Order: sequence, then structure tokens, then C-alpha cells
Amino acid sequence: MSKSLSLVSEVIQQLGGTKSVAEMFDISEAAVGNWRIANAMPPHTFTKIQSELMTRGPVSYTHLTLPT
Repeated sequence: MSKSLSLVSEVIQQLGGTKSVAEMFDISEAAVGNWRIANAMPPHTFTKIQSELMTRGPVSYTHLTLPT
């Protein structure tokens, strides 16, 4: 059964935390912190995040808010 991730902070933690995600996208840790505050991630990050999460095991993250 897959784990359901419904908050951006849960996704960030699943990916190794703020520093790891910042390094993944070559952005500041403050930018990742802003994602947590907004509970949203930029749409251009979706594919890479999806790929990374899939390598870590089955995860459902369909409840995330992606800005349009």
C-alpha cells in the first residue's frame, strides 16, 4: 500500500529535507521554506519530484496544490 503525502512539508521530508530539496533544484533553502509556508510547489518541479519519490517507493501525492 502506498503512503499518502498531502502536505508539501511531507513531500520535502520524504525527499530528505529542506537542504536536500534545495540542492536537488539548485535553489536556496529559504525558497524551499517558502514552498512549505505556501503548501505549494512550482509546477516545473513536479516531474523531478515525481521521479524522485517513485525511486523511494510507492507514494500517493495527488492532494498537493500546484500553482497554475
